[in-house]
Amino acid sequence: MNWFIKLLKIKIKLLSNGLQNRPFVHIDDINNLVVKSLEENEDKNF
Repeated sequence: MNWFIKLLKIKIKLLSNGLQNRPFVHIDDINNLVVKSLEENEDKNF
C-alpha cells in the first residue's frame, strides 16, 4: 500500500498549498488530481 501513502501525502500537500493560495479549495478538484495521478501511475508498480 505504498502508493496509497504517497497519494495521501500528495493530497495533503495540495490541500495545504491550495489553502494558502485560496481560502476555499474544492475537494473535488483535489480528488480529481489524485485520481489522475493514480491512473498515470497505474502501469508502474509501486
